[in-house]
Amino acid sequence: MERPSGRHSIKVVRFGRKKQPITGSEVAEWKREGDIKQLRKALRTADVEQDAVAGKAAVALCHLGDEESIPQITELIRSGRLGQYDESPLLLEFGQLAGTEAIPALIHALETSTSSLVHQHAATALDRLGSETVEPLIHTLENADDLDSRRWAVQLLGARGDKRAVEPLKNARAAEQNKEPGIQSVFPISLEELEASE
Repeated sequence: MERPSGRHSIKVVRFGRKKQPITGSEVAEWKREGDIKQLRKALRTADVEQDAVAGKAAVALCHLGDEESIPQITELIRSGRLGQYDESPLLLEFGQLAGTEAIPALIHALETSTSSLVHQHAATALDRLGSETVEPLIHTLENADDLDSRRWAVQLLGARGDKRAVEPLKNARAAEQNKEPGIQSVFPISLEELEASE
């Protein structure tokens, strides 16, 4: 048997520990400990397969009042990566933490989600933010493709008691007259609420 001549290098393969994904129980522990640094890391590093972990980390950061995480949480909400059971509690906590800064992300969730649970929580968070939400809700009323999004906008605008909503509500009611019977019942209530607030 002929041996090959020359030097041969041996490739050394080092086996290190594989980086383990962050778990929901770790996030819960960091929340209990108030470990904002680890929670921020979980929010940043959670990949697409760990969206639920990112959602839990975002809720924990909101609960702990970490305002520095607002841009990353906004991006997570707008990404559409979260399932309804992760996004819904986040919307409520985020509205409390970010205040009026949360309005664009909450409106985005209201307009783009197909989940009635997400619609409900986005609407509740928007309702808590008061009159600052009138213009974004009018935009949703006039532009959203989804019937549930428009229905929530109608209800919130009526409850808000802001006169800026009267004409958009009347216009939307006329536009919906023959299209969507499911939303027709909401308009009179909202307009009555607005008129009663005069």
